[in-house]
Amino acid sequence: MGMYGYEANQAQTPRTLEGIRICSSVYVGILFAICTVLLITYQLNKRVTLQMADELAERRKKFAAV
Repeated sequence: MGMYGYEANQAQTPRTLEGIRICSSVYVGILFAICTVLLITYQLNKRVTLQMADELAERRKKFAAV
């Protein structure tokens, strides 16, 4: 927020207030959209979840035996 002229414990300028609004809305929205695209392409479904759980259970058994 420094690039918008933010200074702690001071009255904020209109430019700074606009920067705060952008940081708390537009940037967060962009990150949300990126995460949504990544989750859609990851394609986590019931079959994959069960396969991952089985693999983790096997790993735990190996480490428990050591």
